[in-house]
Amino acid sequence: AKERVVSCGTRFLWNAIPANYKKGICYTDLWEAYAQVIPTPQHDRSDKRGRTNHIERCNNTLRQRMGRLVRQTLSFSKCERMHENAIKIFIHQYNQIKVTT
Repeated sequence: AKERVVSCGTRFLWNAIPANYKKGICYTDLWEAYAQVIPTPQHDRSDKRGRTNHIERCNNTLRQRMGRLVRQTLSFSKCERMHENAIKIFIHQYNQIKVTT
């Protein structure tokens, strides 16, 4: 088995993730960078596209519907707090629609 290289940067990335998210399983493709950051017990690698397409679809929907994520728009968030709040509101509304439909 190939030995994992863990650098200070990868530890920093993993430690920046909230504790509740670290409990879940991360489904990724075979890109080696994921294996360097995500610990093996929480990491499930797959070469099949169907394992990650739901989150990729969510990311695409977020980018398409949130103009403030694009710097060249008038609605671009300059304040990090407002940016985070707008994303939280969008995710909440998106999940409400998914649950009720």
